[in-house]
Amino acid sequence: MSRKQDLRSALEQLLGRPVTDLSFVTLCEEIAGDDYDFESRSDKELQQLADAMKMFYEKMVRSGLFKDAETSRPDAPIEPPEWWVKESNLILESQREFQQEALGLFGLEEPLAINELGAFLKEQVALERAEGDPAEFLYPVPARRDPESFYAVSQLIFRGFNTAEFVTRGGRGRTLPFSASEELNEDVLRQAQKAADWAQTHTQRLWRLYELANEMHRRAGFGVDQAVGFLLCDLRVVRPWINIRPGWFLSGKTERWFFKIDVGTPEVSPEALAAAYGRFLEDFGLRQPVRRTGRDSRSALYEWVNGVREAEPGVNFPELYERWSQASEASELPQGAVSYSNYKSLRSAYNQKDRELKAKGGGRR
Repeated sequence: MSRKQDLRSALEQLLGRPVTDLSFVTLCEEIAGDDYDFESRSDKELQQLADAMKMFYEKMVRSGLFKDAETSRPDAPIEPPEWWVKESNLILESQREFQQEALGLFGLEEPLAINELGAFLKEQVALERAEGDPAEFLYPVPARRDPESFYAVSQLIFRGFNTAEFVTRGGRGRTLPFSASEELNEDVLRQAQKAADWAQTHTQRLWRLYELANEMHRRAGFGVDQAVGFLLCDLRVVRPWINIRPGWFLSGKTERWFFKIDVGTPEVSPEALAAAYGRFLEDFGLRQPVRRTGRDSRSALYEWVNGVREAEPGVNFPELYERWSQASEASELPQGAVSYSNYKSLRSAYNQKDRELKAKGGGRR
């Protein structure tokens, strides 16, 4: 448990009731300040701080500026409501024609079991040619700990080029994209022939499946992996109520995360969105976002560098840059700080701040 959480526990013990997240963040800013180092404080110091917070908190509750956690309304639900699930089922039923075409592409009379999907798609990838336009193909895989939940797996596929590699069904004059048996029922055969007509002008099967899944995504808002699960496995998926997807990019030597958030409808409340994002950060092993202060990023760097130099006179900027980068990777930078691509950009930012302060009569002497 962090020292900040210890402080919250001490405060709630003094009050005899919990405080809301927003109230606690505000108390930390108002009483402790933006740069307060919670982790280095002793139990006695934290208890004194909790006493001060208690007095301020009770004053704010009496004035109506804080909401008491006991009287605040409960957190908004993160899971979609029942009407949203029913609506998703109705939309799925309207996509049956897409499903029949997808099954016909591979000669499937019945949908696959979801735990067979990954191996089936890998077999198809091995049969197809790695040529033409590439694309990232997403499909669902059951989670080991919870088979009722799924995560998306990426597979590289290719459009391919036109070839005459399909099997002709005797007596019907149609070219099917698989070796069809005589036992195929008429519905499957009709969809297979439709798929064959597409194959004559478009090429590989997985690419067509990719197009069908993306069309479901555009029309109805299902995730592409959800659409694949429905098309080949008849998976009863629910359109995303709130969907948060992580991504990352490199900034110098530092890996920087970003997140894309899809909200399925204006019916999603801001409270539910905030709760979903907070839970996502916890599940992803990331710290909760901290409200930025008004100070610029160079101020955080300037104070940090001066603190290091005071403790270790003579440390140079390449060494400072390495320590700064390590702190960035460990998410231990001061509030308001940013990453730098090399020691020269870090030194430049520090010198700019120093010149700015000297022009005002301050700065490093």
